[in-house]
Amino acid sequence: MNKGNINDMIGTIMESIKEVVKVSSVVGDAVNAPDGSIVIPVTKVTCGFGATGVEIPAKSATKEEYPFGGGSGGGLSIEPMGFMVMKEGNVRVVPMIEEQTTIEKVIDMVPSMVDKLNSIVKSYTEKAEKKTEKKEAE
Repeated sequence: MNKGNINDMIGTIMESIKEVVKVSSVVGDAVNAPDGSIVIPVTKVTCGFGATGVEIPAKSATKEEYPFGGGSGGGLSIEPMGFMVMKEGNVRVVPMIEEQTTIEKVIDMVPSMVDKLNSIVKSYTEKAEKKTEKKEAE
């Protein structure tokens, strides 16, 4: 098998990816805002690729002369995530989309769950009191 063909193919893919995915693709150029703050855009870059190759036996060729067939494919996604804002020595991150983690969602649900539990307990307590009053009245 001629390893040069596969190495050349993968090398070409890697060079192409290097051209597209640079640090400036993830952390953008700083912009000076009129209020004196510096704003830096931040993105998420996702990349994937695959390559394959095969040497095709020919009737008249020796193993070292088999023709090579190969292919490759890939995908790239660049998604804006937010901004880093620097002002007066302070740095803060301003997300584009506020996604909640699972624990944050659970914490947000706690007050409504407590209210529901309180109403259930209150309902059972009231029923028990009514039964007690009814038995005492008899």
